[in-house]
Amino acid sequence: PFEFVEWKQPDYLKVKKFDGYWQKGLPKIDTITWRSVVDNNSRAAMMQTGEAQFTFPVPYEVADVLKAKPDLMLVAAPSIVLRYLSMNTQQKPFDNLKVRQAIAYAINKQALAKVAFNGYAEPAPGIVPPGVEYSVKLGPWPYDVAKAKQLLKEAGYPDGFETELWSGYNNSTSQKVVQFIQQQLQQVGIRTKITLL
Repeated sequence: PFEFVEWKQPDYLKVKKFDGYWQKGLPKIDTITWRSVVDNNSRAAMMQTGEAQFTFPVPYEVADVLKAKPDLMLVAAPSIVLRYLSMNTQQKPFDNLKVRQAIAYAINKQALAKVAFNGYAEPAPGIVPPGVEYSVKLGPWPYDVAKAKQLLKEAGYPDGFETELWSGYNNSTSQKVVQFIQQQLQQVGIRTKITLL
């Protein structure tokens, strides 16, 4: 429905309506300009001033403020997006099941949902989000620092270890997530260096 106009990295990508689109009357928008706005407060301000007509994701910490604005519509609905921490099981120490279990026990997922997503998220009950057909609820992994430390000790890492924590996103929410995980892992002796991609 749209054709390419210009891409000025990292500022914006612009497209315009494709006159030869097969479905007559569509698209109903002449142009779209996508801007990558990393800072949540800046994105929220752009919505409030009318500089932006749509934002995703909505900055969670200001969602209630945006919802109160009569000229804005906030859509909050169950999602099939699932955020997760993946580990390369081909590399030490993540090849050890007890290390992976310790990491799962070390992260308070309920607190993470409140801190980083302002309550607009919930711990995953399984490996596939509930909105996906045939998803199975396994229950959220419990938060248990003592159990995490015990597992690390059994795995041969009584003092923890050092590793890197990468985030595939570089927005304010993602920064909060990796910082929160960094703090949680530090409690059990896992020291992380953060890299935002």
